[in-house]
Amino acid sequence: IYNSVLTAANMQALYNLPTGIPSSTNISGDQISTGKLVSANWSSTLGSNFDLDGGTFQMGGSSAPKLYWNGSTLAVTGNITVSNPSDFADPNADDSTTGPVFNKVISPTSQIIAADGRPAGFYAGYSNNTPSTIISKDLGDGNGNIFELYSASDSTIGMASNAVEIQNNATYKIKLTFKGSSQSSEGFYLRVMELDSFTGTDDYSTAVSYNEGNLKAVSHTSGVTGEAGVVPNTRIMYLNYTNAADDSYFDAENGPITTSYVTVETTYTPTSTAKIFSVNVLNWSQMSYNNLYIKDLQVIPLGVTQGTQIGGDSIRTGMIKSLNLSPTEGSIINLDTGSMKMGGTDNPGFEVTKEGFVTATNIVEKFVTVTAANSGSYYKTVSSHTTLVLDGSEGGSVTMNMTLVAAPPYVINDILFPSNAGSDDIAKLELTVQDDGIKFDDGAITSGYSSFGLFLQTYSQSQRQLSGN
Repeated sequence: IYNSVLTAANMQALYNLPTGIPSSTNISGDQISTGKLVSANWSSTLGSNFDLDGGTFQMGGSSAPKLYWNGSTLAVTGNITVSNPSDFADPNADDSTTGPVFNKVISPTSQIIAADGRPAGFYAGYSNNTPSTIISKDLGDGNGNIFELYSASDSTIGMASNAVEIQNNATYKIKLTFKGSSQSSEGFYLRVMELDSFTGTDDYSTAVSYNEGNLKAVSHTSGVTGEAGVVPNTRIMYLNYTNAADDSYFDAENGPITTSYVTVETTYTPTSTAKIFSVNVLNWSQMSYNNLYIKDLQVIPLGVTQGTQIGGDSIRTGMIKSLNLSPTEGSIINLDTGSMKMGGTDNPGFEVTKEGFVTATNIVEKFVTVTAANSGSYYKTVSSHTTLVLDGSEGGSVTMNMTLVAAPPYVINDILFPSNAGSDDIAKLELTVQDDGIKFDDGAITSGYSSFGLFLQTYSQSQRQLSGN
């Protein structure tokens, strides 16, 4: 409770968290608020752990992770590959052209819009390979943007939802809320398409994979299967639906459609051999060229014995994918193997393999310039000597790249590194010296490591560089 005039920060906090800080896992709309993301196979040697509250993560087990961030320093086991090693970005530069990885969230329906402007996670399928038939539209009825399936020239069109991986021993509740621009007694179809594989070939002879993110959806070949990334099904599942309003039977196989929203639902039990499935909705010839509007589609897992588990302040799951994942955009984090791709699956801007190899398009390194004004945060006097402070304990930034332009009061004989480095780690300090009054003890520099190498190289124009590792 605020007992004073609200500041801009107060109002922003109320807007972002109107109900207060969540104390456990909360799922609402398009977001999850929780404390930790932990892979189902998390152990001392396997899996991943993302501490969202603490702002840290470990990938590759808890005892010797291949990649971890402790809040101040990133540690990597394995090689780091950078596409432009001689051209690091200036950390002080303003790169206003950089776009977000994830697409904008549209309220009040929490709909996510793909890069091409249509609703993300829905694809042209079932005799339809025209993406423009899938439209994000606001009807002005207070529901915000909804999904529209429509063509002015084709009266037999369908859409397929993003493929869903089937969890062991799980059943699913499927709920769809929809209406038409005109009433019709026939022409509406709602089907589930199963595939007994994680791979397939689309209509463009492209081999695609669900695990690689380029198999988008499963549909049925009715002359045309769908757009790129949509693959033919193994079988069609014809299910019995009920009207959620009165629990009456609803015919979803060439069924009716009205001009008011109707919610239908069913429980779907996957075939034992099925690996993935997609929900398909058809706007067929009996509806003529009418518009089909979808307000909501939900696929809710029931009775999952393995797979994603939500409880308390943590989520245990195997894989997290963005809704817009494709060869060129989106993100995928495999918590079981401790790997990730960000910026598409084919040529991601950032990638971590399960072996701990990191590839990044560009790396911006934090560096600090020590001047007379801020020297108290990086120089610490101990027994008439100076300790160079890198761990932020004196109020400065945590850094391993520093330029000294102001001399300390005493000779530097100690270096205080960030605390995350262990006895078997190697820490590399890039230190540039730009003042002739800066002196280092010519004896041992006790950095806290069992051994510390010191190498001085003198450059022209009174600039000296220290590199210690």
